[in-house]
Amino acid sequence: MKNPKFYCLGILIFFSCTIKKPVTPSWDTHLEVPLIDKKYIVEEILEDEDNVVIDREKEEVVLNIEKTKTYGIGKFLTATPVWDENQISFTSPVPGSEHTIQDTLVMEDSFVIEEAEFDSGFVKVEVWSPSTIESEIEIPSLSRNGTPFLKTVNVFGGTREESWDLTGFKFSPLVRGNRNVMPYKITVRFLGGVSPLVTVKLDFSKLKYRKITGILNQTEGTLEDTVETGIEVSDEFKGIQIGSALLDFTISNPTQFPGDFDLDLTGISENGETATIRVSESIPARSDTIKTKTYEVRDLINLLPEKLILSGVAKLGDGTTRGTISKDDSITVTSHVQAPLIFSLPAKENKTKVDTIEIEKDTREFIRDNLTSAGLVFEIENFLPIGASVGFYFSRIRGDSSIYDDGNYELLKTISLSPAITDRDPGTVDYPGRVVRSVLDTVSFSLSHQEIQVVDAPEVYMGVRLTFPGTKGVVKIRPTDWIRVRCRIEADVRADFEKEKKGGGS
Repeated sequence: MKNPKFYCLGILIFFSCTIKKPVTPSWDTHLEVPLIDKKYIVEEILEDEDNVVIDREKEEVVLNIEKTKTYGIGKFLTATPVWDENQISFTSPVPGSEHTIQDTLVMEDSFVIEEAEFDSGFVKVEVWSPSTIESEIEIPSLSRNGTPFLKTVNVFGGTREESWDLTGFKFSPLVRGNRNVMPYKITVRFLGGVSPLVTVKLDFSKLKYRKITGILNQTEGTLEDTVETGIEVSDEFKGIQIGSALLDFTISNPTQFPGDFDLDLTGISENGETATIRVSESIPARSDTIKTKTYEVRDLINLLPEKLILSGVAKLGDGTTRGTISKDDSITVTSHVQAPLIFSLPAKENKTKVDTIEIEKDTREFIRDNLTSAGLVFEIENFLPIGASVGFYFSRIRGDSSIYDDGNYELLKTISLSPAITDRDPGTVDYPGRVVRSVLDTVSFSLSHQEIQVVDAPEVYMGVRLTFPGTKGVVKIRPTDWIRVRCRIEADVRADFEKEKKGGGS
């Protein structure tokens, strides 16, 4: 859209040139053409930044990093493999003779199960004998559809191995001394041969539970599914040192068991430097959102980590709480880092988005035909606690960031602006410098005839490069801090009525 200021200016010039003045045939006119008058407010500049929030109540611009990871409970419901081996010797190897043994498998101590259902797993039975043997294995605590586990394995001299899938089996073990035991019975029948020896081995492996009712004894699961994120900082702000950064976690544990969490937040910089924060928290059962205490993580954030990795270990249960847990349950961990823009900054630079300047045709023709001298006037009013050197880049061709490259701009003018006045100089982390008064810098540049031609186009592109010399101590940027940039052409033009009259002027 064309700037209405230039359109109105063209009308005024037209009327000033067509009014008849019989006494004075010509005169000099001082002309001012505004090119830009723009106020850059911190809050508006940062509104599209994903990792920045504005706290108007505290008057703070806050670097905000938040990541959430949900961990399934399934990894906690894995049982340690167990096995047992029995050797049987018939005292009288007579066909039809039978021998029965009853024994128990002692389960791991992570669970004290009243009832459970297997999600996966296998039981393998291996029977060896030089003779012909029929073996029957019964495990009363395992059942499917109400029918106990009962299998038969026959051996005709040698070794026989059978394996059965336990998916969907119910498991109701006995409890002895705060441990689960699995009773089983093996019945062996001698069918023929000369050797009275028989070996029967039971092996339970790859056991995972779908659901458990009972007690968990600090059942441990590794949160190996790491969450990776990073702090994306534009080049001009690399090297920034934050005065304070706070980390907390929000943990949701909807299960019926309390938990202990050891969490690591590790930052890895672009150069490979690392810093790790270890957080240990106890979370009650049935807690939707529990917020941990807050940790100072300034050193980690000041790495400007390219990666932030969240990992850790969770332990569920306390050895006394009874409940039910399912593989479909989950624990959610959210890491939350907040760092107000209270910082020190080394010398850096920033290139703003290129603006388009549109000047009315009549205005450009009038300047071209009647211009006697011209200059650019810049006014920079700074309400930021950092100073800068400001370069103005003009081009009739380059409307993108390439305008800043050597050889692409047609006109470059540079000025330096002073930092605004702060209440402390230098500031500290506890008492950062805050702006109390703006500073205005005005610089004028004369323009050569060749430079004037740069703005003699329907559209002229302008970019602004800000070079920051760094801060004096620690400063605080507030959402309402700003910098205002004004730029205008000032020109002296000659208006000749006789010439206008011959050209058909009124």
